[in-house]
Amino acid sequence: MTAHKQAAELLAPHVTPGDTLLDVGCGGGYFYHSIRERRINVAYHGIDSAPSLIAIGRQILPGYGLAAERLTHMRIEDLHADVDHVICVNVLSNVDNYHRPLERMLLAARKTVILRESIADVNKYDYVEDRYLDPGVHLRVHINTYDRQDIARFIEDYGFRVAFHVDEFTGGTPQNVIDHPHSWTFVEAVRTRSRDV
Repeated sequence: MTAHKQAAELLAPHVTPGDTLLDVGCGGGYFYHSIRERRINVAYHGIDSAPSLIAIGRQILPGYGLAAERLTHMRIEDLHADVDHVICVNVLSNVDNYHRPLERMLLAARKTVILRESIADVNKYDYVEDRYLDPGVHLRVHINTYDRQDIARFIEDYGFRVAFHVDEFTGGTPQNVIDHPHSWTFVEAVRTRSRDV
């Protein structure tokens, strides 16, 4: 996946061998393959709120060298961690609001937080029906785009320097997902002052 490749490339220059990485919203732990293939020397851990996805990762990833207990079923809001790096890809744009979950990540990270989210010049919040599910399945989901300056200020308040990067997969052009535009953008947040914990 192009997004995971780009996330790994943004992460790599900040890693010291033996650092810890938390993949927030990890699904089945697919990002582990991206760091393993690039030989990024970081201890991978993942959390996800979907127990079925964690179960898939626990079944498959030990065959690639990752201990099953490195994947944990957990909501972001319940996160209290102490790690060097946090990565979160395509999660915050699909929750009601980014502030609380992003705060948990920023408080957890000693060095960096890498995000890929829908970010543009203005906030846009939608709660819509996903019409691409199996027949008979009805589910409404959040489709949010966050204001670039707002999210930068929020991250900076927690002691980070923020850089935005054009998403390589979309080239900075909005991508329709379930008929709604997503302005995928990478955020590279590097800690510049000690955590307030």
